[in-house]
Amino acid sequence: MKKSAEGFTRIAREVFAPIYPVIAEQVLAWSGIRDGLCLDLGSGPGLLSVALAEKSDLSVIALDAEPAMARIAQETAAERTGRVAPVIGDVHCMPV
Repeated sequence: MKKSAEGFTRIAREVFAPIYPVIAEQVLAWSGIRDGLCLDLGSGPGLLSVALAEKSDLSVIALDAEPAMARIAQETAAERTGRVAPVIGDVHCMPV
């Protein structure tokens, strides 16, 4: 799965990166929540998680079932914000 995670991340960063801050703003506006704790399910490489943390005062748990994705999300978060915590887990049995 490591190769799949890296390929997905490349596409997310090269093609879809500009949309994550827009989606984050829409989520924050819709919910009216700008601080507290956020759980991003199926977070992948963590780009939406990071955008949510950067555009608010939220701390974000980035949950993904794939260990390679959690590793990439950790790298993404470390480069940009200290308020994203990648967690490996299944959405059907969350470790939170």
